[in-house]
Amino acid sequence: MSEPEEYRDVITVKPVPVKIFKDRKTRQLIFNPKYWTMLIVLRQRPMTVRDLVKAYREAAEKDSGIDPKSDKTIYRYLKVLEEAGLIVPAGQRLVIGKAVTEKLFSRTADFFLLIEDPPSYWETQKGKTIAKRIGSLLSYVFEGKELPQKALLEILTHFDRAREEGLERIVESGNQRTLEMISTGSLISLRKIVLYVGIFAALLEKPELLKELQQLVG
Repeated sequence: MSEPEEYRDVITVKPVPVKIFKDRKTRQLIFNPKYWTMLIVLRQRPMTVRDLVKAYREAAEKDSGIDPKSDKTIYRYLKVLEEAGLIVPAGQRLVIGKAVTEKLFSRTADFFLLIEDPPSYWETQKGKTIAKRIGSLLSYVFEGKELPQKALLEILTHFDRAREEGLERIVESGNQRTLEMISTGSLISLRKIVLYVGIFAALLEKPELLKELQQLVG
């Protein structure tokens, strides 16, 4: 059995406390299990490619849904995450007694807060189509009364803007425990937490939104 290597990590970059992401592409990366596993283990400390290969192997032993990865695959994942602003080179590992250095990688933030589709979503054709379906379903709630499409789009836009502002305010004012609660856990729990916190934040931020909706069918 070989002796474990002695090394010294020189950290040149530290993650910021929180980073907010609103674009769909980045959210899809974070919710992709192969990248999610890497982001989770990097919460512990900056790691090298070899560290991450080992972490994937250990994760695969505990979860049949995770496969071990080669160093080439890990490096490819790192480049994708770096381009997305989720990972950053964070320093060097110096191996004692050898002229060897390895690059260290770190998350760009301790906590990633994912905000679902931004207010501008309702300006897209897909957003307008979804809004029309929402209006049709709400007509059953309001005794068959049809909701004007343009006014409903405005309410949905205002709601999502209030939701964003509320979530951002929580991040700016929250303590470490608060940030952990809205930024960690399984993919499903994370999405549900952000969804409902965002809804309640929007209603508190703009309570008049409910009145505006009622006026559409009043």
